Amino acid sequence: MTRAVLVGIVFTIGVEAWREVTYYQRWHDVLSSGTFPVDDVTWQYPPGAALVMLLPKLLPFAGYVPAFVACVVAVDAVVAWALARAVLTTGGPTAAPWLWVLGIPALLTTPFTRYDVIVTGVVVLGLLALRGRPRLAGVLAGLGASVKVWPAVVLLGARWRSWWWALATAVGLCAVLALTSHNAFGFLSAQSNRGLEIESVGGSVLMAAALFGYPAQVEYRYGSFEVLGPLVPQIATGCVVASAVAALWIGVWRLRTRSVGPVVAADAALTAVLLFVVTSRVISPQYVIWLVGLGAVCLVSRQTTQRPVVALIAVMVPLTSLEFPLLFNELLKGSAPAVVAVLVRNAVLLVAAVWSAVLLHRGYRRRAAEPVAVLPPPREEPAEAEQEPSERSAGR
Repeated sequence: MTRAVLVGIVFTIGVEAWREVTYYQRWHDVLSSGTFPVDDVTWQYPPGAALVMLLPKLLPFAGYVPAFVACVVAVDAVVAWALARAVLTTGGPTAAPWLWVLGIPALLTTPFTRYDVIVTGVVVLGLLALRGRPRLAGVLAGLGASVKVWPAVVLLGARWRSWWWALATAVGLCAVLALTSHNAFGFLSAQSNRGLEIESVGGSVLMAAALFGYPAQVEYRYGSFEVLGPLVPQIATGCVVASAVAALWIGVWRLRTRSVGPVVAADAALTAVLLFVVTSRVISPQYVIWLVGLGAVCLVSRQTTQRPVVALIAVMVPLTSLEFPLLFNELLKGSAPAVVAVLVRNAVLLVAAVWSAVLLHRGYRRRAAEPVAVLPPPREEPAEAEQEPSERSAGR
C-alpha cells in the first residue's frame, strides 16, 4: 500500500520527481551504442552500472521511466520478502523487515527515482546469503561492487572463500563489459576535481557559516550542488583524508578480529558505510537507503551490536526527507530552517558513525576473547553438589 501511494505521487509530480531517471535514460541510449558515456562528468559509476541502466528496456512497458520504477518496486518487494523470511527462520525481531517496509517510503519519492534500492537489494541479499550460502554471498558482493563499489562491504565479516568468489565475479563482469564497450573505466577520472556538496558534513557547516557572513556560493557541478568559497579545497581534501583513515581503521579491525559470520558481517558493513558517508564530500539523500537496508539486516539477529545505531538511522530518515525534497529549494537559497535541518541530520549521522565504530570494536573484541576467557563448568559439579558435606570434604 505504501509503495502504491508513493509511486502514484511520483507520476503525479512528473519530471521534477523522476529527473534523475532521465539521466539514466540518456546513459541507456549511449550504452546501447556500444560505448560508456565519454566526457560526461555526471557518469561516476563502475562498468556494472550499465546493466542497471539497460535493465528497464527488457520489460514490456511503453516508456523507460515506468519500466525503471517497476524494476525498483520489484527489487524493493524482494528485499522485504527476504528480510521477513530471515526473521521467520532465525526467530529474530520483526523490527528488521518493518524498518525496510516503513523506512523506504518515509524517504518519499527518492527511493523510487534512484537506482540505489536495486544496489542495496543486492547487498541485503548478499549479507543474508552468508547465513548458509557463502559462495552466493561472494557472487552478490562482486556483482554489487561492479555496479557501485560500496557493496564490497558485504565481505568485511565474511570468510576468505567468499572474497575469492566476489573477486572473480567483479573482475569477470568488468572485463566482459570493457571488452564489449568503449571507455568502461572513464569514471575513474570524472570526479577528481569534485568539491563539497551542500548536504555533506563539511558543506553543511559552510552553509551554516553563510548565515553569519561567510561568502558562500552554490553552483551545480559534477551532478550535484556544491558550495564554493574560501577553505572549500582544504575541507574537501580533509574529507578525502578522513575517508582514507576510516578505511585504514576498518582494515586494521578486520585483520585483528577473530570474529567472522553473518552477524559480524552485517555489523561491520553498517559501520563501514556510516564512516564512508560521514566523511564523504557528497551526501546524497539516497545514501540513507543504504543505511536503512544495512540496519534492517543487522536487526535480523538479536546478537547485533548495532541496535542503538539503527535507532539513530530511523531518526535520520525523516530528517533526510525534510531537507530533501521538502526544503531543498530553500537550502539552495541558504534559508536558515533548511540549513538547520541538514545540520541536525548530519549531527545524528556523525554520532551514529562514531557510536557504530565504538560498538563494533568493543563488541567483537570482547566476543573474540570469550572462548578463551570463559570456561564451561565441569560436568561433575551437579553430582558433587548432591554429596554429603563429609564426602565433599574428603574429596577436597
